[in-house]
Amino acid sequence: MMSNEKTETVFTQIDHAYRLMASRHYRPAAPCDALGTITVPVAELNIDQEIRKYASGWWQSEDERRFWIGCPNFPARVAMILTIEAARLMCSCENDLADELLKLARDELRRAESRRVA
Repeated sequence: MMSNEKTETVFTQIDHAYRLMASRHYRPAAPCDALGTITVPVAELNIDQEIRKYASGWWQSEDERRFWIGCPNFPARVAMILTIEAARLMCSCENDLADELLKLARDELRRAESRRVA
């Protein structure tokens, strides 16, 4: 069981991460259809409520040490593998190597996208 102070710190991290995602128009806890399309006008969304919902799900996943990822789309598979491995490295405090893998993942994702557009 986490202390209240640690719980607040973790919630602050999750809140910050969610707001960063929302600033890029990605709101995984917003009401959506099966394809991830937000189903209500943005003006009617309650970001604080979304954050509480997201934090609850995140903590559960963290406690269970199980995170749902889904199935990669074919062109992005290499980038996804590198990203997941970077996440695993962050769990073991290998942040420098994780950073390198994330850079490689970004490069691979851009390559995949340029092949898709071409």
